[in-house]
Amino acid sequence: MSPSRDDEELSCSPRFLLTGVGDTEDLERYEPGGFHPVHLGDRYDGGRYKVIHKLGAGGFSTVWLAQDLMQRKWVALKIVLADESPSVETKTFLSHRVASQCSSDAVFVTYARYFHIDGPNGRHLCLVLPVLGPSASRLSQYMDSRIEPWLARRAGYQTARALADLHAQNLCHGGK
Repeated sequence: MSPSRDDEELSCSPRFLLTGVGDTEDLERYEPGGFHPVHLGDRYDGGRYKVIHKLGAGGFSTVWLAQDLMQRKWVALKIVLADESPSVETKTFLSHRVASQCSSDAVFVTYARYFHIDGPNGRHLCLVLPVLGPSASRLSQYMDSRIEPWLARRAGYQTARALADLHAQNLCHGGK
């Protein structure tokens, strides 16, 4: 029995060709209210930021390495799902205010600028963030060697200090 036309279409679907690929967002989420389609070389915020490379994706955003052509430096552009942008914007502005009150040290990463992108899937909040290294989770999973003890101690200390700063503001860290 030969495969039906539906079977052929299903087997050629990008959704099934991309199984097992890490850091790849669900293609079905490129729909109204979902992800904003980004292409390498795209420019945003009046041409100020030029997209160079994809850094990652999560449940509610994609993150892109970009050049800030005005300040001549690297930045990370976090582009939020259109449907999530209003609530993320409110939480982000609150977090930014709290982070600036908590500590004089650069313990909290917060946005340097923000702007909006109007695209085919809606209006997206875009945060301009500093480019940082890989997460501790990624370092411990994907490197051949373990995290060095000095780095683990430093990261643990910074985490505890950041939580203490939040608690001093009568805030606690939690999930979504």
